[in-house]
Amino acid sequence: MKYLQQKKLIDPYLSQRLPGRRGSDAERATVEDILKVCLNPHIKLPIFYARSLHRLPPVDSSHCDVSAILQELQLLRMEVRGSAELKKELNTMKEELRAMRAELQEVSSYQRDFPRLPTSSAGPSVSAGGYSTTSTNESAGGSATNISGGSRSFVDLSRDIATDPSAFKTVIRKKPKLVVGTSSTKHEVKAVRTIRAVDIFISRLHPETRADDLERCVRSTKNDFAVLDVTCDQLQSKYADLYASFHVAIKVDSAYLQQAVKVFMSAETWPCGVFVKRYFKRKHE
Repeated sequence: MKYLQQKKLIDPYLSQRLPGRRGSDAERATVEDILKVCLNPHIKLPIFYARSLHRLPPVDSSHCDVSAILQELQLLRMEVRGSAELKKELNTMKEELRAMRAELQEVSSYQRDFPRLPTSSAGPSVSAGGYSTTSTNESAGGSATNISGGSRSFVDLSRDIATDPSAFKTVIRKKPKLVVGTSSTKHEVKAVRTIRAVDIFISRLHPETRADDLERCVRSTKNDFAVLDVTCDQLQSKYADLYASFHVAIKVDSAYLQQAVKVFMSAETWPCGVFVKRYFKRKHE
């Protein structure tokens, strides 16, 4: 029997002989043992070749490796998709190339319609910021050259004018001056009364200083304008037992705002040793 011959060929390469099968199912069991040995990667067996290919039985679709066919099919699909994408990119590049060619033709038409501007020191001239330009038509093509033989473009003329300090004049626009009336004899019309506050920060005061004391100090200051209201808010000092700090808001008429700032930011207005500066409120206040 053929399977017994195959078993004898394999036995010399095994460390242990294959078991002998008996019974009605001996042939099938022996073939399974041979297949297990052939599929075992730890056992090295000789490689057998067919001497005559026509003696090999035909292989139909039921004995094909479907997984290998599926893998080849997937690779083929990827190649087809890649070629389709390349075709799209090629079409896009062709369209862009056509657009660039159209733009180049349009630019060349502009150059034909607007030739370079020549210059000359002789003949009829047109003044341009102190420089004269003269042109004569040379041929039917519309090209122009100057009498002296040289030609200069409009860009060259612009650069010469830009470097000439006498070609341009700098104009400074003046802001309109605001005027506020101060006449005391005009009573035909009356202005709306507006009130502004002079915010001052006062520190290094005695810890026992109160808001009433500061208000009396402000109102006792001699000036030529009326103090409409005084608001004194005590601030939290870092060392409350050593000194006190206040925010003082002095409300006056808007017409006397500058004068009030000058008076209350003067050193002569406050006692000796008192620290005074402008108080600026935060945005959220």
